[in-house]
Amino acid sequence: MGLYRRILLLASPALQQTSAFHRASWLALTTGASLHVALIDRDATVDVEDFLQQRRQWLDEQANVLRAHRIGVSTQVIWADSPTDMALALIADSEHDLVIRDVERDTPLLPLTLSPLDWQLLHRSQRPVLLVGPAQRPVPKIVIAAVDVSVSGDQQLNQQVVRQACELADACDAVLHLFYGFLVPSGIADDFGGSLFAALMRNDREALEVLAQQFRLPAAQVHFRAGPAVSGLSELAADLAADVLVLGVDAGGDASQPAQLGSTVRALMHRAPCDVLAVKRLDGRSSGLSAAR
Repeated sequence: MGLYRRILLLASPALQQTSAFHRASWLALTTGASLHVALIDRDATVDVEDFLQQRRQWLDEQANVLRAHRIGVSTQVIWADSPTDMALALIADSEHDLVIRDVERDTPLLPLTLSPLDWQLLHRSQRPVLLVGPAQRPVPKIVIAAVDVSVSGDQQLNQQVVRQACELADACDAVLHLFYGFLVPSGIADDFGGSLFAALMRNDREALEVLAQQFRLPAAQVHFRAGPAVSGLSELAADLAADVLVLGVDAGGDASQPAQLGSTVRALMHRAPCDVLAVKRLDGRSSGLSAAR
């Protein structure tokens, strides 16, 4: 049984088949997962029932098309004064394996532009969240999983990140790459190029190779880069024309605890040149981003 059995799409209020709509439909089709499409919206200037009925009708039309392709679909229209709070409540009360939502990009060459709801999903959602920008390709072909294989890294989160990346890559018939950014610890900065530095680099490189072998990734798809994770991962994504970055985030022990978004995560989210799949660690151990500290 794959990781994705139930997918939640937070549909666009614009009543359009967006990139996230197509991505969610494709994943449901290829993985056999059920798809629940929730449209959360409000407009204080119109009649509530007419407003909701228009959206229900549109969702029903889209669902019937998907059902014709043997995708199990359910739909829901919610009037909410606070769409953010309602979306978080919907996620907390459900057992979906993946949440998918559209994000904006001003131009194809600029990073994703995250809304307050997007940041709240990263902070508070207990489920993996796939943020999908306007697609260059309708189906991802290059996926990068970012991990932290250092001694201080969260190895369980690394496993979750790579498993999620494998599931996504398999569903889309995409090529999966593995990335680790080796950052010299401040305590040995003076030993740059010395024996301690060399030993740490060797240990981390070997740990990355072991992880790659576990998931049967060839050496050509494994990337060990010295330097800050943010710049290294951004450069690799641009070089490969990546479609999705898979990152690890600590989600806390329960829904009341926000994720720990460190400076590396925030910097990557501001610079991400492609879609992002944020994978949560659910047992409360503090870890931050799995790419690097």
